[in-house]
Amino acid sequence: MCTADPMTPRQLIGQTRQSIAAQPGQPERENREYQSPGVCNVFMACKPLAGWRLTKVTERRTKTDWAHFIEDIASSYPRPSASPWSWTI
Repeated sequence: MCTADPMTPRQLIGQTRQSIAAQPGQPERENREYQSPGVCNVFMACKPLAGWRLTKVTERRTKTDWAHFIEDIASSYPRPSASPWSWTI
């Protein structure tokens, strides 16, 4: 079984200041200030029983991005060399 999930957009976060290193008896301190350079989209497919996972990050979530992701999933499966069915007209 393979499941594919177009996840919701994720906010990218960047630090504006360096954290203050830990001192004896004091933990490392970080500032809560951050910058937001934008958002991205994460596609994910997995086969839990096989231990297989595929993720793809895109700038936006469009039908074309989804189609390319489905192509990536399909390319991970082997192609049959010949069809067991013969079709005649």
